[in-house]
Amino acid sequence: MSENKVRKTVSLNKKNPDDLKILKRIKHGEEEKFNFNDFAREAMLEKIRREEMAIIKSEKGGIKIVVGR
Repeated sequence: MSENKVRKTVSLNKKNPDDLKILKRIKHGEEEKFNFNDFAREAMLEKIRREEMAIIKSEKGGIKIVVGR
């Protein structure tokens, strides 16, 4: 593995309903050559983009959250 790469693992619980949905998607996707690495990257980047879109502004001691720009 290249020195520039960082490897992370994901643990999924077969008894957790949300994890079970992911496991079914992965299993079904194997027939379509499902790429879990690409799927995880896209999901993480989408979450980061959504978080970057939320701007937090302070007005008169309170916090106002504005979504979008």
